[in-house]
Amino acid sequence: MPAIDGNGYSSQRHRPGRVAKAQKVSIHGTKISKLTPWNYYTWISEAESVLWIEKKWGYVKPNSTTRSNSLIEGSKEWKEEKTTFHLLKLMITAEVWQDLSHYTTASDVWQALEKQLEARAEAHQRLLLQKLEGVKLLKEESMQSYITRVGKLTAEFKLCGGSASDVSMTSYLIKGLPSEYKIVQTIANSHRQDLEKVKALLLGEEAYRIDMKTCRL
Repeated sequence: MPAIDGNGYSSQRHRPGRVAKAQKVSIHGTKISKLTPWNYYTWISEAESVLWIEKKWGYVKPNSTTRSNSLIEGSKEWKEEKTTFHLLKLMITAEVWQDLSHYTTASDVWQALEKQLEARAEAHQRLLLQKLEGVKLLKEESMQSYITRVGKLTAEFKLCGGSASDVSMTSYLIKGLPSEYKIVQTIANSHRQDLEKVKALLLGEEAYRIDMKTCRL
């Protein structure tokens, strides 16, 4: 069971002997995956949203009134800053935190993470582009699952600074279809500018194939 503290924050820890899953933390009921070496780009967007909802963003991106080095120890603002610092720490795995442990304020931690993101951006873009160019509809995979998978890869590519239009996503979707989808590939190619239409075509083709299989039974 996850441990819940008095502030409504809880953390799920991996138990020895079990297959490791993504570690998550609950912030007043909102679950977010902890930061690992592999999820920087999806994590930072989610973490920013959580910090805004928790009204802690001012301590991550401080102005003159919330700047950590100007706060009086023991004051309300000082306590809020410390709460923000520990909230950030709660959302980061020990593996990543070991490189951040020398920082003492939430704003310093966030700045360090932004620098790490910038340094990783180009390599991460190349990795995601490689995945997108090689994406395939898997055997027994539903069309909706395939569309969602390509959509997530495209969204993450954009998050790390890559440029990908709807035309790009439709191209990846069409390219990854198996040979038996050749006819619908040709039709979909003529609608590459309309992502939603291409999605509808692919889902419609899948529904048709399922109906045909049912009729043969």
